[in-house]
Amino acid sequence: MMRLFTAIKVQPGIRFLELLSKLQQSLHYDRIKWVETGNIHITLRFFGETPEIELKKIIPALERSVTGHKPFEITLKDIGIFGSSYNPRVIWCGIEHSLPLQALAKSHFLELEKAAFPGDRQNFVPHLTLGRIKSIGNKNHFQDVIRSHQPGVIQQVPVKEIILFESILRREGPEYRVVERVEMG
Repeated sequence: MMRLFTAIKVQPGIRFLELLSKLQQSLHYDRIKWVETGNIHITLRFFGETPEIELKKIIPALERSVTGHKPFEITLKDIGIFGSSYNPRVIWCGIEHSLPLQALAKSHFLELEKAAFPGDRQNFVPHLTLGRIKSIGNKNHFQDVIRSHQPGVIQQVPVKEIILFESILRREGPEYRVVERVEMG
């Protein structure tokens, strides 16, 4: 079995790394599992534990899903949380609305569905997970930090491929191994 997901890899730029560092410093008293900068990505589809034989269906579906899509850029913008302001679960970096990204995601989901991998019925909300919150000591301080770190546009990111990753869970954090790269255009 392989723990699989598809994603768009993001190479953090200087401004992104500075923002992440400021967040980590401002929230260092809280228990937050920060994502390693080398693992930053936009998840398209999480498969979970999947028999290796299924790669014969997944990879061709990924190849079909990029047909007709040319490389494009997305804009990383602002910081937010999933969960309520009093019970936050995830700190994320947003992505400005992008028609090419929405079109790519739509064809991605459609081709996987045709290959017998139905969606999970959730809407696609493109974002980068920055940290998973374990506990917050001072919720007012946490909310102030999130509000104060709204930098607007952070960085442009080229989107040229979809990557099928295997997530190998380790005590020190997940390791993401590239299974397949599918280039656009």
